[in-house]
Amino acid sequence: MCGGPVQSSDVSEWLRGNLTVLRNVGRVLLTQRRGNNAVSFDSHEVKFKLNKTTGTPNSIHTKTPLEVHSTIEEMMVVANATVASRIHQHYPQASLLRRHAAPNPLKTDALNKLFLELGMPKDTNLSTTSLSTCMALAIQCAQDDATKISLVRNNAVKIMSEAKYFCTGTLTATNSLATMGHFGLGIAMYTHFTSPIRRYADVVVHRLLATTLRGRGENDTNGT
Repeated sequence: MCGGPVQSSDVSEWLRGNLTVLRNVGRVLLTQRRGNNAVSFDSHEVKFKLNKTTGTPNSIHTKTPLEVHSTIEEMMVVANATVASRIHQHYPQASLLRRHAAPNPLKTDALNKLFLELGMPKDTNLSTTSLSTCMALAIQCAQDDATKISLVRNNAVKIMSEAKYFCTGTLTATNSLATMGHFGLGIAMYTHFTSPIRRYADVVVHRLLATTLRGRGENDTNGT
């Protein structure tokens, strides 16, 4: 079954070896992003068990997260980041990238008060410590209390800035590429590339990438 455990006898040696490499690469990528203070809300998908006759829910439970989900996510993130870097290299004034700014400090008071109520040290707050570290400490202080953990995550979501697309040609001296990274993912340059069937932005990025693979760039006089 898709997503379930795979018996070693069902997968050839070379495929298991390649999947193991991908898993290990995914772990390294995740560790690097966490080192850049990437924020993770670890939401779990809810699954319903329906009555076969009436179709009404009999029970509800959260699906057990598998490491393969994290591996796929890291491969998608690194693909998006790699494409962002390439199109910007070839089209420094015309690349479509994705920005996610850090939270507005004016919105952090309520979350800092929640951290204190959970028993975190007074000198550990969003003025002195990264959001990812504060969340990890707060969840630890919650001592497996699902309600408190949910409260921390929900309040953290509320202070997050909205991610936005932008064209690199619109950058100014005070709004440089150095300030245009993706805060939530802990990445300096990011775009959307992996879902062209559901986002037009990805289609634009695919077109830009295709021209770079044909050896074209901004100074190409033949057009794209």
